[in-house]
Amino acid sequence: MTMKDISKVVMDAPTVVSAFSSGQIDGAGIWYPLIDTIKEKVPGMKEVASTEDLPGSSFPTAFVSAAKAKPERDQKVVKVLQEANDWRAAHPEESIALAAKLLKVDEAKVAADAKHVKTMTTAELVARTEDGTVGKWLDGMSRFFVRTGQLPKSPDPSTFYAGDLYTKAAAR
Repeated sequence: MTMKDISKVVMDAPTVVSAFSSGQIDGAGIWYPLIDTIKEKVPGMKEVASTEDLPGSSFPTAFVSAAKAKPERDQKVVKVLQEANDWRAAHPEESIALAAKLLKVDEAKVAADAKHVKTMTTAELVARTEDGTVGKWLDGMSRFFVRTGQLPKSPDPSTFYAGDLYTKAAAR
């Protein structure tokens, strides 16, 4: 199968779930937890590929900021986010329970979503930033978006990832 065999239709996520569940489309590119929602509604659905099946690809969670605007303030914000993330990595079950309570959703749904996420510690992310791994992940993600027509060309990760800010905040 090639892209020529596919009729691409852009939809927002809830529309994809509804269209797939009602049989209006035969396939979809979508993410968790929405895939689990589709699986519930379409017994026997086949998940043909996931991010784990794409070598060199990673779709990291991100925090967005005007990082260069006020470096001292932004380092403090990143440090707080790092501490929260480290707590989350050390307490996965409690994180799931608290997130479910905050979002007022079933804890099982949050747990189902969480099983598809690898929460890395600050130390792991700093090491992967310094050794260039994060840059490779971001390159892979950019190339994916170029292939799917979402980006005209692949930008250099240093133009949108403030790795220096992340590593400096960790050293505080």
